Formats: sequence, structure tokens, C-alpha cells
Amino acid sequence: MDHRGLRALFGDRPAQVSVGVGPQRDVEPPPIPAGFEVIRRRWVVERTFAWISGNRRMSRDYEFLAQTTEALIYVTMIRLMLRRLAQGAT
Repeated sequence: MDHRGLRALFGDRPAQVSVGVGPQRDVEPPPIPAGFEVIRRRWVVERTFAWISGNRRMSRDYEFLAQTTEALIYVTMIRLMLRRLAQGAT
């Protein structure tokens, strides 16, 4: 395979990996935090994924087209919002 534009390849491990077409240079991996670090607002994304997965159709990835999956996500979230609005009205 020909990768003319490829200068360096970064991995997720601490080992340095470089593949290049031009002159080789040392590539430093990003710093790894020393302990557990909370990513800001990640819980919002995780909670939303949990709500979407609660819908039976969205629990597995059965759809062939990404557009179908996107439409089902919209339907799932609309259903969730309508249910919450209906509970607040009573």
C-alpha cells in the first residue's frame, strides 16, 4: 500500500511508533494522567446512551443504514420527552 501523505502513526500504548515517508523523527505520546480523571460532562453522554439503549429496538445495532439508526434515535428521544411532558401535566 502506498501512503504518501503519512508522516507518523500514533498508537494508544506508551511505546513510540512511527511510520514515515520523509525523515524520521521521534514522536512523543500524549501524557497519561497519573490517576482517575473525570472528563467534564461525560456523564451527560453516558446517561443519554443509557436512555437510548432502554428502547428495545436500539439495544442492538440491527440497522443497515446509518440514516435509519439516526431516525430511530430521534424517535426514541421524542418518545422520552413526550412521556416526561405527559407525566408533568398530570
